[in-house]
Amino acid sequence: MRFEQFFADVDPALIDLLGDDALLDSVSLKVLFEAPWKKPTIGTLRTELIEPIAICVGSQVAAVVEGVSVLRMVEEAKDYLVVDAQPDGTGITVLVLRPQT
Repeated sequence: MRFEQFFADVDPALIDLLGDDALLDSVSLKVLFEAPWKKPTIGTLRTELIEPIAICVGSQVAAVVEGVSVLRMVEEAKDYLVVDAQPDGTGITVLVLRPQT
């Protein structure tokens, strides 16, 4: 089994196991949510993350419409506008988000 094939099965399983509950345009899914305010700093070195992102299984976000679709993080009850969808070619998609006020 090739490395890429192995992770094509592992990544969705990890997202399902470790992911946060979210709603994308009212459809339930699991995402790995990352936000700059949750990222650690190392001394004075800040991490590169500047926008919140959600990492998810690509098939779950096939109907996402950039600039229209809204991702709601269930636990924090906060909405984020999806401003960009970046499929990585392995079945995983990164959604770049903008907090809604």
